Amino acid sequence: MCTPWGTGFTSAQLINQQLGVPLSASSPLVRTLQITLQSGYLKNLRMMLPLYKRLFSQTTRKNVALRNTGLVTSAPDRNASGVTCTQELFNQWNAERLGISPEELTYPEPRWSRTDLVARQLAKRYEVSIVDVGCGLAQQSRTLAEYLRYVGVRVRLTLVDIPSLRQEFLLWWGRRAKIQTTFLPCTAEAPIPELPECDLCQATEFFELAHEPVACFSRIDAKLVAGGLLITGIMDHRPDSMHVSPQLGALRKRIAECGYEVLVRDRTLRKR
Repeated sequence: MCTPWGTGFTSAQLINQQLGVPLSASSPLVRTLQITLQSGYLKNLRMMLPLYKRLFSQTTRKNVALRNTGLVTSAPDRNASGVTCTQELFNQWNAERLGISPEELTYPEPRWSRTDLVARQLAKRYEVSIVDVGCGLAQQSRTLAEYLRYVGVRVRLTLVDIPSLRQEFLLWWGRRAKIQTTFLPCTAEAPIPELPECDLCQATEFFELAHEPVACFSRIDAKLVAGGLLITGIMDHRPDSMHVSPQLGALRKRIAECGYEVLVRDRTLRKR
């Protein structure tokens, strides 16, 4: 749904209207969400991913009952994790509208520190360009960018993926975080768009999804500066409908031919 909401119509109201539940039946957390939305930071449903995560993902993991919110059933939990059928369905419905998988909402966001290998390599630099290919919701690259900015590094973040509503969320996040953020769409005409030069390329859960992983690597390699880091996952993967290139032996061979230094096997590589 792409309708811009008026001042008096918040996304919290939309949630309840679509579920046929009066707002008065919602929990204090949902009413707090309504107030937050009215503050002007989040203007429509497409910008609500962090709050959805809090409402429907973290509460699941913490086994917090939502029976009185009007968003889940009042029946007993069907398993030990506290997940109810309505809650699961709501997550699936909302994620589908946003063009993501429900699991993507619950991917962990790393907490970086000066002891982390990648952060230690990049924190020494004055300015860093990060490219995240197949970014999804960019949990790792976003949090790394925030950490580097915190320690005084100027950061530019380029996010690359198939265009969907997540694009607007990520650009909104960049404005909110005050980090220069660009989104480059992958299209049928340009599966890998023209990339900027970068000091780090994040390409996790990417090569196994590409029909020509070696060709995709060549595009990345051409833009990764000497001494730059490639964060990836080039081990072989199990075949499934999404893993169109599960066997990545040819890619590993090509990376070795290019002389990349292995910092963490199959995961963290440095261009010489």
